[in-house]
Amino acid sequence: EQLDDRLPSLLGGYSYASGDGGRGDGRKGTFYQLYSANYPKYGVVDKICWQNIRQLTGGVESRLSKPLTLLVEYHAFWLASRTDTLYTGAGGTGSVWIFNPKATSSKVADEIDFRVIYKVTSRLTLQAGYARLFLGAYLEQSGKDLPMSTPYMMWKYKI
Repeated sequence: EQLDDRLPSLLGGYSYASGDGGRGDGRKGTFYQLYSANYPKYGVVDKICWQNIRQLTGGVESRLSKPLTLLVEYHAFWLASRTDTLYTGAGGTGSVWIFNPKATSSKVADEIDFRVIYKVTSRLTLQAGYARLFLGAYLEQSGKDLPMSTPYMMWKYKI
């Protein structure tokens, strides 16, 4: 086992999906998300759809031993346009979650994800994790008052 295989890796990124800047102008400027499953790329809670959203991501991945990896990620979400809807992936692509034209903030939420990945064989991995979504000012101004959390376990088998 080489030493560099055990050094932590830093992760980071910025993503943007356009929103509609002019409701009622006859043109739809909202990015259309083709598939509804966002996780893990855009957070494990998977409440926010990839439409009308800006996202900043950072994290660290560390191989604790040959079969065991720890991954911690942070996601920050803002509306791309406050004149458009906040969409959710729950129940399909592009479902309206909240539209609040009176909101003064575009900050939707922050999310932190913890994941432990265990490589059983070259084809089979087991994962367990916990994710928590902390409400931003936009959600609070829209009447949402409870943060959301998701504990999970899963397995993945490569054919």
